[in-house]
Amino acid sequence: MTRATFTSTADGGAGVTLWVDEGHPYRMLYTDVRPDVRRRSMAIEPMTCPPQAFRTGRGVIRVDPGDSFRGTWGITPRVAEAVVGE
Repeated sequence: MTRATFTSTADGGAGVTLWVDEGHPYRMLYTDVRPDVRRRSMAIEPMTCPPQAFRTGRGVIRVDPGDSFRGTWGITPRVAEAVVGE
């Protein structure tokens, strides 16, 4: 079951969609927007616990011997639509 989706598109409509299930209730977003660099970038990381979880204990999933954990996520490409007749 998909819990959340995040879509990023460029001019023209090409891009990607990240989807995550309930096993990834947290996401980390990274950006690289600096005035001295022309390149702009963004990344998003599905996470099973919040930042600093191992230090704080908040949101840590404990998997005892014999138990299991399953979470899924994926990336779907978005293709730009072709302009016909131009």
